[in-house]
This record gives sequence, structure tokens and C-alpha cells, in this order.
Amino acid sequence: MSSGKPEVAGKPEVVGKPEAAGKPEVAGKPEVVGKPEAAGKPEVAGKPEVVGKAETAGVFSPMTYEKAVALLAKSFDLLDTAAGKGGKDGLVAVGDLRAILGNPAAPANLKAAAHFFLDNPAYRNMLDVAAGKGVVDGFISKADVKAALKS
Repeated sequence: MSSGKPEVAGKPEVVGKPEAAGKPEVAGKPEVVGKPEAAGKPEVAGKPEVVGKAETAGVFSPMTYEKAVALLAKSFDLLDTAAGKGGKDGLVAVGDLRAILGNPAAPANLKAAAHFFLDNPAYRNMLDVAAGKGVVDGFISKADVKAALKS
């Protein structure tokens, strides 16, 4: 160090201008940027801010019933045959939702929608009877999805 004081073994080297920030910057420590008091936590340079659970295209946002239904509608045919049982019968069951989670080729947002319905049986049951026909039977039809999109 150029301060004229001998360096103590095991003590980190102090760099930067300690008097400017009020605290010394320690070499190897991440730089804190932004206004920590605004969010309650400091934002670390290079780290994305997390605002939800379901990841879509690198952006975090919470999954909602409406988003999950729209994603099921968009990929209904893929979900219909995901478990490999029943063929293309126009029905999505819990087994299909679980199977899509294990499919490495399935889009992340579709997996997030499947997780949503597996984790929220009340919403799954609501979708199960959205077309107004029958009772909760564990099978979501294309008509149920279309009806839910309209409501």
C-alpha cells in the first residue's frame, strides 16, 4: 500500500475513496448501485430484479389464472397428448400437466402455466367446468378453455 503503513496479513486491501461514500470499498466486493432506500434492499450491479415467480423470456412476472388459461389455449394440442394416454381426445388431465413439466422441449411459460394449475386445484376445477357442462371430473376440454377465455 502506498499509505506508508505496513500491510497486515489477512486484512483486505482498501481501495477507492472512503471519504466519498462514508465507508471504504473492499476489493472483490460487488458494487451497490441504485437507491437502496427506495426498494428496501440494495440492487447489486449485474443481478436482475425479481418481481414474480413465473419466468417468461428472461422476465419474471407472476402467473395469473387468465395468463395460464391463455397459455393452455395456445398449446392445447401439445398438452392434450403430453402424457401419451388417450391420444388426441380434446381433453387435458392432471397427468398431461405433469408430463409437460418433464418435457425438455416444452416452452418455459407453458410449464409455468402447468405448474399454476397443479399448484392451484381450485382454479383447475373452475376451468374444468368453465363451459358450464358436467361436473368437476379432472378433464379440461377445449370448450372449457374457450369459455374461460371469453369470461
